[in-house]
Amino acid sequence: NLLVLSETNLTCSTPAHPAGFVDVSLTAAGGTATRVGAYRYVDLPVVSDVAPAIGPSGGGASVTVTGANFVTVTQVRFGETPATNVQVVSETTLTCSTPPHLAGFVGVSVTAAGGTGTRPSAYRFIDPPVVTSVTPGVGPTTGGTSVTIAGANFVSISGVTFDTNPASNVQ
Repeated sequence: NLLVLSETNLTCSTPAHPAGFVDVSLTAAGGTATRVGAYRYVDLPVVSDVAPAIGPSGGGASVTVTGANFVTVTQVRFGETPATNVQVVSETTLTCSTPPHLAGFVGVSVTAAGGTGTRPSAYRFIDPPVVTSVTPGVGPTTGGTSVTIAGANFVSISGVTFDTNPASNVQ
């Protein structure tokens, strides 16, 4: 379909074509004009990896997404929620910040000129940990007491401290 808007503008739909740059030609009563390499066909984006693949439900985690065909990325989504601070590093890598989201696994989608590619269950949002008890609640100043900490959301624990002093033998 071709719609001529004026003597200087028209719209049309592109035909299917393999990925790559193509020439665009226009033929009218006065002849043919061609613009070399004027249009680029690109493949559907592919999301291969999300790192780290886990983060806080409050959002704000910095994430690197790797894959392919990240040409003119317009949006990155975690589930249905758009990411922020999207920075395309190359056609295979981008960084972004996670949005706030309910806890659970979500797909990560990249929308670019070639369409939208999604990796299902690629990222897990987790609620912050909660400490409900420390048993025993008392011990010597020399340390070394084996303590059990109970609570919730103990996923990917990166450390335990007593005030600012790190605990040892965390299991």
